[in-house]
Amino acid sequence: MSSGFPLSAYLQHLGFTRNPFPVTPDEHGIFFSARLAEQFTELLHFIEQRKGFMLVTGDVGVGKTTLSRALLTRLAEQGACTALVFNTFLQGADLLRAINRDFGVTAAGDSLEAQLQALNTWLLQQHEKGRNCVLILDDAQGLDVPSLELVGR
Repeated sequence: MSSGFPLSAYLQHLGFTRNPFPVTPDEHGIFFSARLAEQFTELLHFIEQRKGFMLVTGDVGVGKTTLSRALLTRLAEQGACTALVFNTFLQGADLLRAINRDFGVTAAGDSLEAQLQALNTWLLQQHEKGRNCVLILDDAQGLDVPSLELVGR
């Protein structure tokens, strides 16, 4: 890039309309190899069957966040309620507030009990409507044990 030639000109010369390697995760540019497409389908199947917790692991930079955003997009298209929490430095009640906020759940109070009650009531209402609810915790390895137990209730 030191030639002074603008990036957009490089992209245009190569036939691109946008940067194929953005700095931030971009689910619109994800390449589904045969293996990734299979794994994506498995994730969708497990979610649709309400199998509970799933863990996606991989080295830094392989596309876990991009995959999760593509998954959220597909689930939203299918009518699922989704939430993504990527600030896993939040713990305990703060984490629960972030989950509620992303799902659009409003609690009667700010206490842990009020937040948990509001989420549980909302989840039961969604279940009665036949809606699937999906929470993705990006970088969940940063959560402490009590926070993981709180989410697992």
